[in-house]
Amino acid sequence: MTKTEFQLAACKAGIKPELYGAVLSGRFSSLDGPVAGGKVAGIVWLDGWKTESRYSYMRGEFEEEFLSKEPYVVLKKDRKTYRVHAAHVIAYVDEQCRKWLAAKVKTGEAI
Repeated sequence: MTKTEFQLAACKAGIKPELYGAVLSGRFSSLDGPVAGGKVAGIVWLDGWKTESRYSYMRGEFEEEFLSKEPYVVLKKDRKTYRVHAAHVIAYVDEQCRKWLAAKVKTGEAI
């Protein structure tokens, strides 16, 4: 996947487009087994079951299950590819940004 393709797909998946080529050092559980770190190489969309709670005047509150496309971030490490759910990558990046910002505020450095 090229950088331009990644940036277009990242907007749809809710991932920061700047992550293409970034090396993530965290531990992730993926569809292909656990991985510790890897380089962001792309995004794939896989089918997955989703459950939503809805309300109807006739039926009251009910849960509906349907098939949808789920975004997965492709991490490459040691010539292997790992597919990690996009929500896990988003949470990891947000946590790292919060830690970085807290360290800057603590030391009083300008951002």
